[in-house]
Amino acid sequence: MSFIGLMCTVAGVLTIAESLLSLFYRITR
Repeated sequence: MSFIGLMCTVAGVLTIAESLLSLFYRITR
């Protein structure tokens, strides 16, 4: 896999994880 593709994948995973975390905080509080 190319370096740019790897960076895009990492950025996408981080974005999804962040939205999931914020969703979790809303549910638990």
